[in-house]
Amino acid sequence: MLLNKRYEILSKIGQGAVAEVFKARDALLNTIVALKIAKPNPVYEEKIATEFRITTQFEHPNIISAYDFGTVRIC
Repeated sequence: MLLNKRYEILSKIGQGAVAEVFKARDALLNTIVALKIAKPNPVYEEKIATEFRITTQFEHPNIISAYDFGTVRIC
């Protein structure tokens, strides 16, 4: 199963109050990534969107890089 015709979920890494995190393979970049999926709640979705915007403003070896953001479509 591919999410957004791009991400193949390999395993679940963990979960919190707002989202679940998965180890996935990015078919476009051919690399392993962490995929964070917000629980279905507009407040949580906005928190993840804000986190994404903030993360893209930093470049540091101890901070992850954000590559993609959007709505999940299961293919």
